[in-house]
Amino acid sequence: MIMYSLLRKLILPQQIEYIIIGPELLIIEYSPGAVRFADTSNNLLVGREIRLSFPELIGLEEICQEVLQKKRNFFELDTVARSNHDGQIIYMNIYINHLDNSDGLLETNSSCQLQKSALIILLEDITSKIVSEQKLSQVAKEYCLALEALEDSKNYLDKVISAITEILFVVNERGIIQNVNQSAQNIFGYTEAELRHRPLSLVIDNSHLRQQLNEKFDSGLLHGKEIICCPKAGANIYIEFSCSPLDSHQVGLQGASVCIGRDVTERKLAEKEFRQRVKRQHVLNRMTQRIRQTLNLTNILKTTSWEVRRWFKTELVFIYKFTQPPIGEIVNTCYSQLEKSPEDLLWQDTGIFTDYLDKFRNGKNWLVTDKNQEIVNNYSAYDQWLIASEVRSQLIMPIFTHQWSDIDELAVGMKKDNQLWGLLIIYQLYEPRTWQSEDITLLQQLVNQLAIAIQQAELYAKLQQANQQLEELINIDSLTQIANRRYFDQVIAQEWLRIQRTNLPISLILCDVDHFKLYNDTYGHIEGDHCLQAVAKVLANSVKRPADLAARYGGEEFAIILPETDIEGALFIAEQIRIAIMQLEIPHATSLTHQYVTLSLGVATAIPLVGISHMELMALADQALYEAKENGRNSCAARFLHLDH
Repeated sequence: MIMYSLLRKLILPQQIEYIIIGPELLIIEYSPGAVRFADTSNNLLVGREIRLSFPELIGLEEICQEVLQKKRNFFELDTVARSNHDGQIIYMNIYINHLDNSDGLLETNSSCQLQKSALIILLEDITSKIVSEQKLSQVAKEYCLALEALEDSKNYLDKVISAITEILFVVNERGIIQNVNQSAQNIFGYTEAELRHRPLSLVIDNSHLRQQLNEKFDSGLLHGKEIICCPKAGANIYIEFSCSPLDSHQVGLQGASVCIGRDVTERKLAEKEFRQRVKRQHVLNRMTQRIRQTLNLTNILKTTSWEVRRWFKTELVFIYKFTQPPIGEIVNTCYSQLEKSPEDLLWQDTGIFTDYLDKFRNGKNWLVTDKNQEIVNNYSAYDQWLIASEVRSQLIMPIFTHQWSDIDELAVGMKKDNQLWGLLIIYQLYEPRTWQSEDITLLQQLVNQLAIAIQQAELYAKLQQANQQLEELINIDSLTQIANRRYFDQVIAQEWLRIQRTNLPISLILCDVDHFKLYNDTYGHIEGDHCLQAVAKVLANSVKRPADLAARYGGEEFAIILPETDIEGALFIAEQIRIAIMQLEIPHATSLTHQYVTLSLGVATAIPLVGISHMELMALADQALYEAKENGRNSCAARFLHLDH
């Protein structure tokens, strides 16, 4: 019973943590649990030297570089002891492995960037294993003592074996199984009769190790190792063996060994899943980082579809947006080399997902491994298209975003419920495909990040639109709806500097409504406003080019900026404006010039030089306007600004 109680306390499942370091041995990333293995936990920080928290690596710099350069497959430090903050001793194995980043899948957004390769340090807690081995050694000694005490008993070995819940083999010096317990029979699926008098190598999967054991049995080949074993039926399993020589004088057992094994398959699979999870997290982080590098929706969708096709290694990826559900459109396409153009593979029906809209609104993904086996009806338009297309397998995942109805709701943060924005569609052509659960999980996480990016891009677009509207309000005269004085001053200064680099002329027209004060006194301010609006409309229609600008200069004064226009062209435009105002035939009974509203215009032209201000051009135009008024009004006058180089 003492042996039984001790053997029940065999090794508990170990825990593995990781640290990723760069070529300069600086920490790039680490799992939270790695802190408890560090010599000084406050030194285990991103960007710190790994040797500050793990002094065991001092002197191993060359070995680390050899692993990094793939001159050495890996390096390990066995049974490193450390005293924790409670004064208890913990034991660990340190494994230094090469972490390949040649495909660019692994990135980090920390200050220490991964290069083409890095090192990943795995920290395995073997405290329970060491304690178990110590106990196992004691068990083996007690077992041998028990065998000596029970040598005269016919069933001495059966009693010991039946008390052990781990796998137990008793093998002779040639590795032939002499006794086996029930646990071994259960795990390997063999009966006792099928195992006894057969070589232990029967359950070993590794052909090289099996050959070594058959040629000359050495328990050291198994002791402390995690061996891949093959049951009679089913998948291979991992067994961790502990072997001890059996000091017995029993006939047939001289030189025999006791091999005790523990099934560690679940732990090995967990370690594999952990490594895959770490890689998937890196991939997701990199994808998310790339998606969020821009607020441009087109670039976001393009990056997402490209990343998805790259990770899933599929032929076609679509992003479909519902414009007015169930109506929608494909807004992005990413594809590899195809036998046909992607346009030939697309559907033409904008409402093709009508029959599946409720399914997607409920957040349901749609997976098809093989359409030939799973699509059994052709009632919907999409089913008919899918059956007729060259798509063999598909994965469709809905995209949900929060929606704001207007800029006011956006300003106060009032968001509505999730709404179906669109679909992420992955197509596999020609061959069926089984969609793995871990890939679906990764895609769902990516879609969640995509939804956030879409929402941010759309909010940014709304803010840009609002800012543009605000800018227009700032720059537009509220009465005449043309540019105001503020915007005029800004544009003429900019155009003056721009024209300096071209050695071309710039012209300015200043104009004034003749006798406008008399007009206001006669007809009232409301009619005066209507008059100014009519004049502004004529001025706005007179400028044809994008760089030209008509503006209200102040009161009844207006201005027109004409970049790259000589004095003849500017004078022609001024005369056309004067005639157009006359043709409006706006009555002005108290005018001292004409029975209708008229305009006086001053034109000034210059070729800007460095060191000369645009204010000189404005002063010259003002002089020309004064001259036009002195000439009886309802006329144009022009002046050219002569500048010495």
